[in-house]
Amino acid sequence: MSDCRWSARQLGAYLDGEAQRDTAAIATHLETCAACRTTVATWRHAGETLRERIDGAVGETDIVAGIRAVAARIDANRRGSLGTRLLTLWGDVWGMHRRAAAGVAVAMALGALSAPAVVWWLGARMQGSHEGPSVASVVVESLEVSGDATAVVLRDSDSSMTLIWVQAQEEL
Repeated sequence: MSDCRWSARQLGAYLDGEAQRDTAAIATHLETCAACRTTVATWRHAGETLRERIDGAVGETDIVAGIRAVAARIDANRRGSLGTRLLTLWGDVWGMHRRAAAGVAVAMALGALSAPAVVWWLGARMQGSHEGPSVASVVVESLEVSGDATAVVLRDSDSSMTLIWVQAQEEL
């Protein structure tokens, strides 16, 4: 093939049956050129070996049947319930992105397990400081109660909180 006018691309096209008008000329050349004949034979053998291994691993495949199976699965997913669609989605995610899905699941589990400890730790730190959450306060200037209702006022011992509510007389 080193001194030949036929390139590797042309020999590959001949092997694939795509050489068109050069097919006869390349076939004649292969009868006289041992280097090109060896190259084509090696490629042919490699292709046959690859085809045998794929057929052995995958088996006979019918493309039309495969397309029909995919279309049937898509149609079943469209008509299926939400649970069926979610289960199919989970199967696809788990099948294609197993490591990523497992990582997300572990991260969510660690977050759920550590969240109570973080909240407790922050609460313990905030109790000692005066920067804790502020409570809304309201100043009542006047309170008007009519009918048989009564205003009830409760104040704790250190006067930091006062609770006022209006209660009907019959509830007392």
